[in-house]
Amino acid sequence: MSEERMQILRMIERGQISAEEGVRLLEVLAGAGESADEATGNGAAAEIEPGVAPDFVVTHRFWVYPAVTGAGMALIGAAIYLAVYSWAGMTFWLTCGLVPFLAGLVVVLLAWWSREARWFHLRITHTRTGHREFAMSLPLPLGLVAWVVGIARHFVPSFRETGVDEVILALRDGLQESGQPLVVDVTDDDDGERVQVYLG
Repeated sequence: MSEERMQILRMIERGQISAEEGVRLLEVLAGAGESADEATGNGAAAEIEPGVAPDFVVTHRFWVYPAVTGAGMALIGAAIYLAVYSWAGMTFWLTCGLVPFLAGLVVVLLAWWSREARWFHLRITHTRTGHREFAMSLPLPLGLVAWVVGIARHFVPSFRETGVDEVILALRDGLQESGQPLVVDVTDDDDGERVQVYLG
């Protein structure tokens, strides 16, 4: 990735420009690169889908950080466990090594699972200043969410007459069939807020 693209992504991350402005800048940059490549006979592939904010695409790589952290925890736990195991009779320290080892394995497995999971992103940006007021990204297993909502229907009176779990499953199936993310981008001119929701 070129330095110009990285600089634009950093500006979006810091809230200096909005995601929409960043996408426009990246498209202009890609257009300039394509015209230069056409002159030399080389083709240029777009790195970001049009209309999808760059930070949504970049966030899909976040699974690497917990995976590395979990692997580190597992290695430290294994080292403690093996070191103490050689000095027999210290069961407390054996447990102290086993806990981070098992926790590290769980974190690695969850990170590996989130690599292929659907991600839910929510961004709220002030349109006048371009300052990001709220940002949240997390892997969202739609099947599990529908299952939890289906169970909650039996205990929460307001859920009994709704088919929220069926809507969630239909959304999951629609995303799988289309292969395209669900993007909702709403701007409220009165409050000066822009809300972006990305699920994919």
